[in-house]
Amino acid sequence: MALLLLDSRGYLAKNIRYWLQAAVSPLQYTVNFPNRLFHKTLTALTSQESLLKENQTLKTQIILLKLHQQRFFDLENENRQLRALLHASEELRINVKVAEVLFVAADARSDEWVLDKGSQDGVYTGQAVLDAHGVLGQVIMVGPKTSRVMLITDSRSSIPVESLTTGLRSVLQGEGVEHSLALMFIPKTEKVLSGDILVSSGVGDRFPKGYPVGKISVVASNVSDQFLSVSVTPIAKLDHERFVLLLWPQGLSVPLLQEDANV
Repeated sequence: MALLLLDSRGYLAKNIRYWLQAAVSPLQYTVNFPNRLFHKTLTALTSQESLLKENQTLKTQIILLKLHQQRFFDLENENRQLRALLHASEELRINVKVAEVLFVAADARSDEWVLDKGSQDGVYTGQAVLDAHGVLGQVIMVGPKTSRVMLITDSRSSIPVESLTTGLRSVLQGEGVEHSLALMFIPKTEKVLSGDILVSSGVGDRFPKGYPVGKISVVASNVSDQFLSVSVTPIAKLDHERFVLLLWPQGLSVPLLQEDANV
């Protein structure tokens, strides 16, 4: 009571109040410690949970952006292929129809593609199939809405060709290996140069004359063989085409479908 009375009258020095407050401070901190610890722990847990949620949200957004980016690249590549096919069909001045590759049915013995066009679209067995660069293969089986194409690299495939440089005619045989063809029955006396372009000769009326088929890559001569060993690289893009051209010979019109009539 005396201290209170003296303090109210101003007789108690400020430094005494200061030291009394300092003496009481540890007790105040001790009493308030559990409350402060609880709030700090709660804040830390809340912040961590918030950061984890934010991190997960950002990861999801990154994945979605990557998916959108892949779709953009896919659409860009699709448009590029369609423009190339349109340009090729305009240059060829023939009857063609664009078909989409549904899936690739390739194994150790065969190279085949399945297209989204069939007999309802006028597709027929033996029909030539091209891309914007050259000959891809021929139709070997037709269903109502799909068809199966044998690529020129298939071991069962053979195409009569001729050289643009020398006019040499021969048969280009598939070897069942991707990007590999062989020019058959070339005598050693013939002049065959690496880099020569081979086009369809039109013999047999299966492939129209003058379409690019392959480019001679390797010419080798074996003493024990009477023919040259000539390797050819296909000009058509056999590994990543999504759209192709179905070719109708001149004089045979492309069937007009209802969906075409509505365009």
